[in-house]
Amino acid sequence: MHSPLLLNAICTAAARYLTRIWSLKDPHAVIEYDGVPLPNLTMESAIHYHNKCISHLMDVSADPTNTCSDDALTAITILRY
Repeated sequence: MHSPLLLNAICTAAARYLTRIWSLKDPHAVIEYDGVPLPNLTMESAIHYHNKCISHLMDVSADPTNTCSDDALTAITILRY
């Protein structure tokens, strides 16, 4: 199953976590995860993913036939974290 809502929520949390951890080590260093450099990952990346997730949540909530799904509740919980 593919859920852009959950994907963006998870990317938001991961980007925030990695940028915070690396900013404590060396604010000017390239962020790495499992030995893979992520040169374009910044706090702006986290904001980008957050905005996309909020947009998906707004689309889900605007559909009157769609009740609040497990994906939406999970995404809200992840964003709240």
